Amino acid sequence: MQTKGIRGNFELYPLLGLITIGVILSFSNPGYSQTGSIEKVFVVVIDGLRYSEAFGDSSYRYIPHLGNILKPNGTLYTDVWNLGDTNTAPGHMYIVTGNWVYTPQYKNVRVRTIYPTIFEYYRKAYQVPQEKVWVVVGGKISFLSALNYSLNPAFGPTYQASLESAGDSDVQVWEKTIGIIESYEPSLVFINFGNVDYAGHHSWEMYTAAIRRVDRLIYSLWTYLENHPQYQGKTALLVTTDHGRHDELHGGFLKHGGICPGCKQSFLLAVGPGIRKGVEIREPASLVDIAPTVGYMLQFPTPFAKGRVLSEMFVTDNHTDIGYDFRQDTGLSPGTRLTYAVGASVTPQIAASGDILHLVWEDNREGTWQIYYKRSEDGGSSWSADFNLSRSSGLAVEPSISVFQEKVSVIWKDYRNNNWDIYLRQSLDAGQTWSPARLVARSYVESSLFKGSPMIVPGLPKVNEETDIRATVRYHKGPLVYSKSEDGGVTWGTHKIIYDGLFIPSYAFLGRSNSLWVVWTAHRFTTEGWEIWYNFSFNGGDTWGEPHPLLSSNSYLLHPAITVDEKYLYLVWSDFRTGHSEISFLRNNRRKKEMPSIQVLTSSKIGAIFPTILKTADRLYVAWEDNRDGNKEIYYKTSPDNGLSWSADMRITHDDSNSTHPDLAYGNKVYLVWQDDRDGNWEIYFEVIDDPYSP
Repeated sequence: MQTKGIRGNFELYPLLGLITIGVILSFSNPGYSQTGSIEKVFVVVIDGLRYSEAFGDSSYRYIPHLGNILKPNGTLYTDVWNLGDTNTAPGHMYIVTGNWVYTPQYKNVRVRTIYPTIFEYYRKAYQVPQEKVWVVVGGKISFLSALNYSLNPAFGPTYQASLESAGDSDVQVWEKTIGIIESYEPSLVFINFGNVDYAGHHSWEMYTAAIRRVDRLIYSLWTYLENHPQYQGKTALLVTTDHGRHDELHGGFLKHGGICPGCKQSFLLAVGPGIRKGVEIREPASLVDIAPTVGYMLQFPTPFAKGRVLSEMFVTDNHTDIGYDFRQDTGLSPGTRLTYAVGASVTPQIAASGDILHLVWEDNREGTWQIYYKRSEDGGSSWSADFNLSRSSGLAVEPSISVFQEKVSVIWKDYRNNNWDIYLRQSLDAGQTWSPARLVARSYVESSLFKGSPMIVPGLPKVNEETDIRATVRYHKGPLVYSKSEDGGVTWGTHKIIYDGLFIPSYAFLGRSNSLWVVWTAHRFTTEGWEIWYNFSFNGGDTWGEPHPLLSSNSYLLHPAITVDEKYLYLVWSDFRTGHSEISFLRNNRRKKEMPSIQVLTSSKIGAIFPTILKTADRLYVAWEDNRDGNKEIYYKTSPDNGLSWSADMRITHDDSNSTHPDLAYGNKVYLVWQDDRDGNWEIYFEVIDDPYSP
């Protein structure tokens, strides 16, 4: 039989699928282990399957094998959600990285993430050969070809997974997977079955036929594994979907990409040794939980993932977070530890007014991510107790803090209303008391607002304050907008559009009096490259200029950070144009139209990322994460002449652990914070920088 791709002859594959699967089903029925250790993991993604046609239908009419055979022999999570962009490329990135990382989706454009994947974690932890780790995808290879490794300097292509493009049909994906198993006996395999999504964009009949077909294929894969001597009794199978489809109240099954429940709801079915049988769990979970759960199964750490281990599925829940074998703090590495709670404390931001310091960070000590705050009245010598600032009933992430004299404003992204919104709290007495949480911007389910695009707020909000509160918010499938509040965040003015185009949620917002600047990274669709753009307002945000690019590249220009003085705008960013990331710098004369010159500030040779920049009365400071020492350390350097000359790179941390995400502030001195796992999990550390310029 001459087979054709799905676009050539879709109706041919039901017959071919039955013939192929019939051979496998002639094997004896697999046995299901109640106890045992997991040595191999297969993660299967059914692209674009809506929950209502999967486990939302109790008859399992379209998934009889998954529902009637595998489900009773495994654990099913029914309340799993895609909390970001409900499209193929980003949905898959959430699964393999454990982060809500934005990934643009455009034909023939491949965009990698800065966050490590499960494949890199696994290969680095155990030095596993590449042939033992695979990503197998079908017709969406252009969307998914960036899944096999990240841009992270500590991981990257050295630890990439093998990538297989298996043709246009799910049957071809299945056949390629079987061939890979026979040839290489891999231990970690990620599989994308793409036909359900393709069919769902065309007709109900094609859609439901594709679901039935992939149901048979997945069951036949499991049957094959349970009858294979190298996999039987020691392999876990995880089945999920990257996104759903619009529900009937919001346009129906033909499309997706919004934030209605039909687009967001997913599921996770887990089968294998040590996984509970016949259990249905309704505890909320997210696609980002899959990566750390795979890490727990195969006993490798996923320290940069934001998800949690889904420990409820295991017969014996002896779950403890898996960490690297870091040496404990010996006092060789400077810094004052500021957090001590069980759980992770990450992504700190610091602001200062004189000797009064204000710190915010993300913290999951209560089981979900929340925004925490603490303050110091003596330049960091002593600190107040940790305070849950967000108090969200859902998730709260990505804080931004601004201080003007005794007024402190904190803004963050919050999931308390079943979609991402932006909230703010303000203090008028230097952080001693706080206003209630106030809504700044909300998501609108499949709204016509902003050119008909559904409203999602997955990007980083920024806040800046003097007499008023000014905020920028990044909308998904919509613009970067600015708004101002004159009454402490109770009411907000009309959104002003700063930029309307595709850009990654990596940008900076800064203002002085009525002069405001915003910089961001924008994607051009034609290459992997990201450009740096900017816009400005000289009347307090009432009007904005035309956005325009500062830098163009066919590579990655990420993590911009800015500061200004009376004459110059100063910009730093992570620059990948040399093949790895270094920190680059430019200054732009705000009064003259001139081409800024670029300086490369670092010579990491491995990778320097996440820069932050600070301007004091007489000096510039830049701090960043650097991987030159074999692990992630914090470095900084200074300039006494507005960036014309710079000191040598100065290393702050000296541990075998990871130190990352630095932030700088200036009050009476220069203050530095970062996240550090020298103590076995992520904690916030603090240091005062008070050193002379060293050329």
